[in-house]
Amino acid sequence: MLHLNSSIQVATAGEALIDLIAHADGRYEPCLGGAVYNLARALVRQSVATLYLNPLSKDRFGRQLAAALHDDGVHLAVPDGVTQVTSLAVVNVNTQGHPDYAFYREGVADRATSANALTQACNSLESLSLVCTGALALSPDDADIYLPWLAAQRQAARTIVIDANLRPSVMPNLDLYRRHVLTALQYADVIKASDEDLACLNLPGADALAATPPGPGVHGSKSEARPMNRPSSARRTSSRESLGISEALLLLSRPTLYRSKSEFSGDRFLRLRALPLPFWVSRLRYS
Repeated sequence: MLHLNSSIQVATAGEALIDLIAHADGRYEPCLGGAVYNLARALVRQSVATLYLNPLSKDRFGRQLAAALHDDGVHLAVPDGVTQVTSLAVVNVNTQGHPDYAFYREGVADRATSANALTQACNSLESLSLVCTGALALSPDDADIYLPWLAAQRQAARTIVIDANLRPSVMPNLDLYRRHVLTALQYADVIKASDEDLACLNLPGADALAATPPGPGVHGSKSEARPMNRPSSARRTSSRESLGISEALLLLSRPTLYRSKSEFSGDRFLRLRALPLPFWVSRLRYS
């Protein structure tokens, strides 16, 4: 049984890695990263008690990842480093200015977990209301970890947020990847997706939610699909720190799909109180 802060409201499950950013002179700069890892840090910086569920390596990079979480105030479900190495992402920028990724994900620390371990950690938190996952956790290779855990969270009546931040270029079987992502999204109360993500899933624009296969978390016919315009109840607020925010997750009433990475770019946080939860979620891009 974990002995953690009883006020923890959010648990995040997914990758923590090192982004090796390519520079014009051939250098690669290591930066702490991972969509789910960044989200955990963003939450606590907004005074939301958060638990990061995955293990971190005891290697140098893993210790740096853990130290940053500790400094920000994120709780760790696995406080001791594991022997597996830290995952790496080599990031280059193409001629159009878009990042190109190469991931090293075999035998890495954040994948050294199980559905049972994630579920037990969540069950130890009486105040847990919301869980978040997505990005590289949506790989079919990790289906046995995340799908049973998502089902358990649905059974526990927790709100589920999934970041459909897709990486089709590094998935060897794109059809399998699409089918697995759509399966995972069926558990979601809130889905964050860009236009590019929807295109990858072959889900066209405002019909995307209606086109998602029926499941425990997503339902409705095309006539019931909600338009994906900016909600009138959302408002912009200045950030507390000088941090670059590339995208935001909006917490909306279930089932809701929120899309567009660029619509709310800039040094802003978005706040929404449509759910009876005393927090909001922002995804940070660290530089």
